[in-house]
Amino acid sequence: MTHPQHDLLVEKAGELLYRTLCEIRALTWDWKPGSEGQIEELTDITHNLPLFMIGRDPHGWVGVRERFVQYARHHWPDQDPASAEYVRIIDMDEAEFAVQYRRTTWPWPEPNTTFVG
Repeated sequence: MTHPQHDLLVEKAGELLYRTLCEIRALTWDWKPGSEGQIEELTDITHNLPLFMIGRDPHGWVGVRERFVQYARHHWPDQDPASAEYVRIIDMDEAEFAVQYRRTTWPWPEPNTTFVG
């Protein structure tokens, strides 16, 4: 794997972690029977991604796509798993990922000062 390919996977891993944490938070707000199982599935799929991101687990990415496909089939059986957001993020090429997930502007003004620690 080249350095740019690894960097893209790290960015995707970060986006997946962000989205799974948001989904977990939403599940806790609207608690229903079975929510704990869904939370367990999401954490089980993503728990090795931080180690992959910091270079301590080169295999942390292995199997993530297939597990998200299984998750989508289980929780959205009427939807094509390839169209599930987690799977789409993994399948995107760099150009599409850049358009969808890399911010170039922010919805608030940036401060004019630089933090000096």
